[in-house]
Amino acid sequence: MEGLPYISLAGSAFSTVMTVFFWLSKWRGELPRLKAYLLDKEFYLGGGNSEKRDIGCKLGLVVANYSTLPNSILGVKVAVKQKEGQWLELHTVSFDKQTPMPFNVPALQTVLLRINGYASFPPNEEFEPGTAPLGGYVNRFLTNPREVRVQLKGLNEKTFTAILTFPAGA
Repeated sequence: MEGLPYISLAGSAFSTVMTVFFWLSKWRGELPRLKAYLLDKEFYLGGGNSEKRDIGCKLGLVVANYSTLPNSILGVKVAVKQKEGQWLELHTVSFDKQTPMPFNVPALQTVLLRINGYASFPPNEEFEPGTAPLGGYVNRFLTNPREVRVQLKGLNEKTFTAILTFPAGA
């Protein structure tokens, strides 16, 4: 009977450690974690004038919510990497018409987002009179393989950043 208090103390300590472990596991699973994956992409010619040439970028993204709680996407920023190494942020970034804002992402689920934006480049007479100015601009100014940075803005000003890479011809 002398060892009974020690066995009881050990059982209580074990129970406390396990409770803390399970609460920390639950807390970690509830942390917001959104991750974007590239589904499809398209570059296209946008408008242009004597000061700039716009190249449009359409992205189809699968956004996965790795949290056990739902989250919302309140905004997005997209940038393309230039050959000099700087990121060129796309302007007039918008979701497609079928994507209502805010966009709710259920817990442990994926959703499809379609995003559209424009990159502006200085006009280049070398590409404009040709039959394929889009390839000229994209190949001259953007890296190969192409790199796109997507920043999803979630609740509480939390941002989730993904660098998506794909070959130039793909």
